[in-house]
Amino acid sequence: MTRKLVYLLIFTLLCLQANFALSQVEPKTPVKNITPANVLEHVKRVQAELRLIQRKENAVPTFRRTLVVSNVAPREVYFQALTLFNKANHLCFEYTQQVKATPKLVKAQIKPADVWQVVDDALQQILAVKRSLEITQSVTIATQPSTTTPTDVFNAIIQTNQQINSLLTQSFRPSTVYQQIEKAISYTAVLLDQFPGANVLPDKPPLQANKKPVDVYRLLIKVFNKIKVIAKLSNVKTLTLNQATMQIKDVEPSDVYDMATLVVSELAYFKNQVSPEERLPRTYFPGYKTSSQVYQRIGILLKQLDLLKQHVKQYPDWLKQDS
Repeated sequence: MTRKLVYLLIFTLLCLQANFALSQVEPKTPVKNITPANVLEHVKRVQAELRLIQRKENAVPTFRRTLVVSNVAPREVYFQALTLFNKANHLCFEYTQQVKATPKLVKAQIKPADVWQVVDDALQQILAVKRSLEITQSVTIATQPSTTTPTDVFNAIIQTNQQINSLLTQSFRPSTVYQQIEKAISYTAVLLDQFPGANVLPDKPPLQANKKPVDVYRLLIKVFNKIKVIAKLSNVKTLTLNQATMQIKDVEPSDVYDMATLVVSELAYFKNQVSPEERLPRTYFPGYKTSSQVYQRIGILLKQLDLLKQHVKQYPDWLKQDS
């Protein structure tokens, strides 16, 4: 087993241990009277603290327009904030060997306070890194416009995720993306199971060699577009990928991870509508995986979504709750 795999395995095990230890702890009382502007201000605080760390570490700040969106719903901002927390947790582990339990998933209607709390959890991990580097400089953040939208917050979180990527020694790799695809397949199987006789797990397609992160990214965009069609048939609003302005040729493995988590978040929303109490099997670190293996696994997900679309066309009111 390579050193990188050992590192990722240790990080995964520590995260699982932290989540198990705190699984019975009730989430904090959410901060009240929070608006999207307050959330954006908090994200800007994270960005400012990260800039101090980047300066200390001589890390080159980069921003790639690999994910450009509009018409974002609050639930989509929430899941993107969870991705921010996971990356901040990863960074904190690299510097302090400490991890924090993932925030307990909010299944009710998402409010700005819920997003603010997850961003704050991420901020605490960033501040732990800052302390480990003995950075004493403080930051001042301007008040954000009252017209701030969920889309503004989402895009700011994407930028923040890329800041963290520039600091990670062990970046997100195909194995991490593979784990997200396993989650997506599990969620979609639950959705298909709502229709009697449905094939919940189609056969995997043949393995195609020499696939690169950009190939996986393009396939995930195809996955998202299929989900969007199903959402429209189900009268559910989803964000819009502005593909004409996305610089896909510049994607890195960490960008692929971001797109994979976006896909998972949409499927998780559907799953919580039809079967909120059903617990899925825990996904574990799968070991070394290549982009070709991830690509193959996404092929199963695409087949599932094609089947789901056929069923939803026949039963467009399949969701138990209004969206």
